[in-house]
Amino acid sequence: MVYRAHKDIAQAGSPITAESIRNKFQGKDATTHTLFEAVKNHNRQMKALVGKQYPIGTLKIL
Repeated sequence: MVYRAHKDIAQAGSPITAESIRNKFQGKDATTHTLFEAVKNHNRQMKALVGKQYPIGTLKIL
């Protein structure tokens, strides 16, 4: 299980430290996102809902 935590951290490209491995192993790893990533994710989700739940006018990407 510790090896899996180490492998997951390495694949994510995150710094590998004893603390990061411990947190991942215990399920306490925190995923951080930038504001840009949050907006990009929101726009992607909205685009998928256009025509189903929202009209095209709701989606406006600058």
